[in-house]
Amino acid sequence: VIVNVYSMAAHAKKDTRLLILPNLIGAVVSIALIFLLTPYMGITGIGCALAIAGFSAATILHISIRSKLPIIMPNLHIVKAIGFGFLMWFSNYYLVLFFNNSHSIILSITQLFMTGVFAVIAEYYLLREVFFLNVSSIKDSGLNILSHSKEII
Repeated sequence: VIVNVYSMAAHAKKDTRLLILPNLIGAVVSIALIFLLTPYMGITGIGCALAIAGFSAATILHISIRSKLPIIMPNLHIVKAIGFGFLMWFSNYYLVLFFNNSHSIILSITQLFMTGVFAVIAEYYLLREVFFLNVSSIKDSGLNILSHSKEII
């Protein structure tokens, strides 16, 4: 999501060349980590590799773009999103333990359904200002990153 926010800002400024190197590095890190982690961790290694590659791409994108695009990232919303990500990971971990690590199709569907419900609740909590169309709170919260730009688009 963070990479998409930066991408949106780069597209608005018509300077998409800034996106090439960080995304290329993210892709290379992703492929390399998948080959390194999959033999040891299985499918969990693929998930870890994609998460690490996404984080590295977002970090490199932030470092390379912050001086060129005058945007303000909503730090509180980023922390909330990361917190919800950890909560979803913990809830999935404990759901697997609750179901005794069973591989039944019914239990898998139940786990996916419960995870989806939790994800919808988390998304609603993060985007509730947008749902109620409270424009002033969106601008004040930093969700509208380009409205805080020092330059006119």
